[in-house]
Amino acid sequence: MLAMVLPGLALPDDVDALKAMILSMAREQAASEARIAVADARIAASEAEVARLKAVEKSASERIANLTSILKVLQRTQHGTRSERLRLAIDDEQASFAFEEVETGLSEIRSELDRAVGNKPKRAPRPRKGFAAHLERIEEVVEPEIPADCEGLEKVLIGEDRSERLDVVPPKFQVIVTRRPKYAFRGRDGVVQALAPAHIIESGLPTERLLAYIAVSKYADGLPLYRQEAIYLRDGVEISRSLMAQWMGHLGFELQMLADYILERIKEGERVFADETTLPTLAPGSGKTTKAWLWAYARDDRPYGGTSPPMVAYRFEDSRGADCVARHLAGFSGILQVDGYSAYTNLVKARAKAGSNETIRLAGCWAHLRRKFYDLHISGVSQAATDSIIAMTELWKVEDEVRGKDAGSRAALRQEKSVAIVAGSVANFFVTGCLASDLRHFFRRFVMFRGRHFDRSVILVCVRWYLAYGIARRSGRDLRDNLDETLRARSWANYHADCRWQGFRRFLIVAPRQARACF
Repeated sequence: MLAMVLPGLALPDDVDALKAMILSMAREQAASEARIAVADARIAASEAEVARLKAVEKSASERIANLTSILKVLQRTQHGTRSERLRLAIDDEQASFAFEEVETGLSEIRSELDRAVGNKPKRAPRPRKGFAAHLERIEEVVEPEIPADCEGLEKVLIGEDRSERLDVVPPKFQVIVTRRPKYAFRGRDGVVQALAPAHIIESGLPTERLLAYIAVSKYADGLPLYRQEAIYLRDGVEISRSLMAQWMGHLGFELQMLADYILERIKEGERVFADETTLPTLAPGSGKTTKAWLWAYARDDRPYGGTSPPMVAYRFEDSRGADCVARHLAGFSGILQVDGYSAYTNLVKARAKAGSNETIRLAGCWAHLRRKFYDLHISGVSQAATDSIIAMTELWKVEDEVRGKDAGSRAALRQEKSVAIVAGSVANFFVTGCLASDLRHFFRRFVMFRGRHFDRSVILVCVRWYLAYGIARRSGRDLRDNLDETLRARSWANYHADCRWQGFRRFLIVAPRQARACF
């Protein structure tokens, strides 16, 4: 039978030899079948891996297309035609959020692709100069295992590798138990006991540390009380938002003296920045918001060699009237740097008319002036606007050079380098069309006219005054940035306008935002 299947095979006559041959052939066949099965399994695994990688690629391609569309929208809002920019206009906060979403999505795609192909993840970027020196360092020493043949031998340290990773200790709640023992003395009448420590919330639940934590989370970090309520509940701590709101009212009342002190210290400076912005406010009983105003006043003497710390004070008002700034700046005398709002001009006129000794001199903002030229520069319809933008860029370089120097050195450097730049740019101020009208309106805000005709000499008076005073600053933009940061989270701005919340309003005066460094 076997000879019929394999006709050329010589079969032995011995039975035992024949059996051995058959067994050998059976083993070879089994081994071949096993190798085939392994090959089939590898092929199946490869096909499954190919299918998985295709799925990963498809998912990544879809997300990349989605992120690309987001980037295209952002690009159109910045670089598209004017109609597109207006139609797709988004604010800085929305743009920042969109870019964060894009970066998060790209990082997730990179991690998924690296894992899919088995690549080792790339080292995450770290600060070039390491982490801040004030951060606590907790060292962990990872000792190697001692090889068996080195047991009992003396170890000699010849070096080490050192790395730093940023860690965080999440805030945790704790209960402060204050015990005040009562003592009686044998043979004496009466009881001796220490007085209870003073607290902002007498006979209440919170420590001052908890009050500060809630206030900073709400006003500086934009975390509404209802969100804090849910966060604390995760730790099993139940504090209602209404109770926290009452605490904030008490805290605002206690901070009133500090708020008044900060504003008074600001008004002692030679130069003060002022700005204002809208603050949506819930109207009692209507469920709607009304427009209120948050006024900001800042002092920073460091750009001209001063040693006083930077300060920013906030005042809440129901209006934007001139009487508000008159009350806020009562007693101030010096340079007031503003954006040109008429309330500040009216304050100067009122004091001049009353013959007050508290004189205020207004300083304008080059950033606002530059914006007029920039709009024409972008549209490409005015070479004079483009030349002015270039000149102002050179002016900004001089301002970077004088930052931190004393007032005399600042004025001297401006006279040496800025005068020529400005002299060559003033001619461009007198162009035809809407720009000329806007510029004249801009400068009129800072000049007392008395019926005088507005011409080139008026602009020269404004500009030369800025060049001659070393404590004057080119722009008040940094205060606006501080103000915008304070109101970044609009959720805390929509608060109740009832008079019972006056303490809460006081707290806005010293909303805990860090003042920007360069005014």
